[in-house]
Amino acid sequence: MPRLLPCFFFYAFIHCSLFGQSSLEFGKDHFLFFDARNNEPVLVVNDSILYSGYGFEKQQIANNPGFKILDFQHPYSFQIQKQTYLVADGCGPVLEFRNNGFYRIDNSFPQRNQYFASPFTFNGEIHLFGGYGLFTHKNLVTKYNFKTAEWTQSQIPPGEKPTERFRAFSFTWGDNLYVFGGFTKNPEKVQEHIKVGDGTVWKLHLPTMKWEKYGKYDASHFGIEPYKSFQTENKLYLIYEKIYEVDFEENTIKTFAFKEWKGINDIVYDTVQKKVVYTYLMTNKGSYTIMAEPLKDFLGKLETEESFVKSNYSWAIYLVGALMIVLLMMVMGKYIQSLNKKKKELIFDSKRNTFHFNKKPIVNLNENTHDLLVFLSLNKERWVSLNEINDLFGANEKNNNHIAINKRRETAQSDLLFKLGNLLNKPNDEILLERKNPKDMRLKELKLAPNVVRITL
Repeated sequence: MPRLLPCFFFYAFIHCSLFGQSSLEFGKDHFLFFDARNNEPVLVVNDSILYSGYGFEKQQIANNPGFKILDFQHPYSFQIQKQTYLVADGCGPVLEFRNNGFYRIDNSFPQRNQYFASPFTFNGEIHLFGGYGLFTHKNLVTKYNFKTAEWTQSQIPPGEKPTERFRAFSFTWGDNLYVFGGFTKNPEKVQEHIKVGDGTVWKLHLPTMKWEKYGKYDASHFGIEPYKSFQTENKLYLIYEKIYEVDFEENTIKTFAFKEWKGINDIVYDTVQKKVVYTYLMTNKGSYTIMAEPLKDFLGKLETEESFVKSNYSWAIYLVGALMIVLLMMVMGKYIQSLNKKKKELIFDSKRNTFHFNKKPIVNLNENTHDLLVFLSLNKERWVSLNEINDLFGANEKNNNHIAINKRRETAQSDLLFKLGNLLNKPNDEILLERKNPKDMRLKELKLAPNVVRITL
C-alpha cells in the first residue's frame, strides 16, 4: 500500500493540471486579465481580493487609491512587452499592474465617452476605436500618450470610414486593425441601438491611420447578443451560443459547438501555453467559478466552415459592369427556378406524434427539440411567447429556475434551427419567425414560418 501512495498523488496532480477546474466560487463583481510580466491569469473579485496563476492563489491587493477609480465591470486590459495596463471603461484613467497592485500613471479623468470600444495596441501604444458615451456613438480613434500621460484623438485622413458604433468585433493583425459588426444608433428611436447590418469588414492601416473597405461578410452569422471574444496569434474567436473562429489569413469562418455550454462572463488567452482561462456562471448555484483548459479542448465539434470575406471592393469596382448582366441573368434564373420548384416541407403525423420528410421519418431530434417542434407545429397559425415555450421546458424538470429553463429552451431552439436548416436547405429566418409583442415590446414571440410543417390527422 505505501508504494501506491506516490502513484496516487502523481495521478491527482496530473488530473488537476490537465483539467484546470477551480473550486473558487465568487459573485458577478469580478474581472479577469492576463499579467504579461509573469505570464499568468489574474482574477480580481469585489475590488479587494486577487487570485493569480493557474493555481488561482489568493493575494491581497496592494492598497492604492487609484484602483478605486477603475470601472469594475468592463475595464480594458493591454499587454505591452512585459507591462500590463488597465484602462477604465469609458476611457480616461490608466493603471499599471505590478506586484499585486494597481498604480495610476495618467493625468486624465474618467471621460465616460468610449464604453464598449475596440481596444488595440500598435507600436507600444494603447488605442481605442469607437464606443458609446454622452448619448453619442463614436467612430473616432483615441490614443494614450505615455509621455504626457494624456489621451489624444488620432488624426484620420479624409475618406470613407466606418459608421459610428460600439461593441464592434475587432482583430489586430500585422499593421492593420479589422473592424466589423457592432451596434449603432437607431434613427427612429434615439434611446435604442440597432445592429450594424451593412456586412462590411473595415481595415485601418495603422502606420497611416487610413480606413478602407476590406470586403463583405455574412452578417447573419451573428445576432444581437453580447458576444465574448478573444484573439490568438492569427485568429479571432467570438462566443455566445456557438464558438466562431474567424481566420483572416485563410479567409475562413468556422462554427464550433460547445463541448459543454457555459455562460462565460470573462475570457483571456495564454499565447505561450495555448490555453483559455474563463469565468462562467454555475447555473445550479447562481455563483461564478474559473477554469483553464487548452484551446483545442475548449472547442467542440466543428459544424460549419466557409469563406469569411465574400468579395473585395477593389475587385467589385473593376468588374461591376460585366457582372451586372451576369448577376441579372442569375437572379432571373433563380426566380424562374423557384417558381417551378416544389415546396419543401415537413409532414407532422399528429396521431403518431412523428415527423416525416420526403416520406422518411425524422429520427435525429432529441426529446426537447422534438417537443418544441410539436408545440410550434400545433400553434403554427399564431405567435407564441417565450414564456409559453419556457413552460414547456419547466414542467417535468427538477431544476426549474429561470436560468436553467432559458438554457434548455435556447439549446433546443438552436438545435432545431440547425437541423431543419440542413434538412430543408433554408436559412433560419425562413424557418422560425421572431417579433416583439405589439402591445408590450419587452416580450419576444416566435412562430413557424409558412410552408415549414404540414399537419396530417
